[in-house]
Amino acid sequence: MRVAAVVVAAGKGTRFGSRGAKALERLSGEPLFVRSARAMAESGVVDRIAIVAPADRIEEFEGILQAVPFGRAADSLGGTAGPAKGVADGLEQAASIEGVAGRIEVDVVSGGRTRQESVARGLDRVFEAYRPAASSDCVLIHDAARPLVPGAVIRRVVDALAAGHPAVVPALPVADTIKRVERIADGEAGADLERVVETHDRTLLRAMQTPQGFHLDAVLRAHRDFAEKGEEEASAAPDDAALVEAAGLPVVLVRGSERSMKITRPIDLAIAQLLADDPSLGA
Repeated sequence: MRVAAVVVAAGKGTRFGSRGAKALERLSGEPLFVRSARAMAESGVVDRIAIVAPADRIEEFEGILQAVPFGRAADSLGGTAGPAKGVADGLEQAASIEGVAGRIEVDVVSGGRTRQESVARGLDRVFEAYRPAASSDCVLIHDAARPLVPGAVIRRVVDALAAGHPAVVPALPVADTIKRVERIADGEAGADLERVVETHDRTLLRAMQTPQGFHLDAVLRAHRDFAEKGEEEASAAPDDAALVEAAGLPVVLVRGSERSMKITRPIDLAIAQLLADDPSLGA
């Protein structure tokens, strides 16, 4: 069973207020995408990583990968970034690094206009690397904005994939009360208000995290099916699990972690720094 990871780092970070790619924001002095890639490598279950970067920032991402002084395998991604080599299909560079499970290939892939398109390019790179693909091949799709995901979560996802489940997502119970609303207009104040339509039973709700794991053939089919739909419909899927679910495949959940929080706004980065400084928090 081969397991690759696609680290999605092509977002612009509009809600964060980034002037460039959010994945280049730093946590403990390191770009978010480096921390996320390290988590994949240190899990001990990933043998290949594809980092999907903004098309206009490829050289910057490549330079960071080449310059970061990766330490011993037990401490980080390990080793030293190897020489660049060009390949087809949007791949700009591949570097070899030493990971816990041995030598890991790290590819930098040019992202697309939408998240789905960016993920699809990462998946295509994995498919090319694994050709001829086996039915047991799996892939983890991970947001670079979740740099503190514990190795235990990654391994739980892979264990469930190995048990035969085609789609596996780490998740946490929802703590807040969730209500569905509709917008109304306050004519006097001129402000937008919202009216509660329905209150959901939060005991039945879960907050999805990443990495979301899939059998490679299943997620490739799901992405290709949606690529044939209109761009608006294809882009409406909130995550990759939703694409697979829409294709009729079951999605199972494993226990996530509070440390796997997503960095969306500057306050999230401040909280993540607290977690990074104290590994016992949220464990």
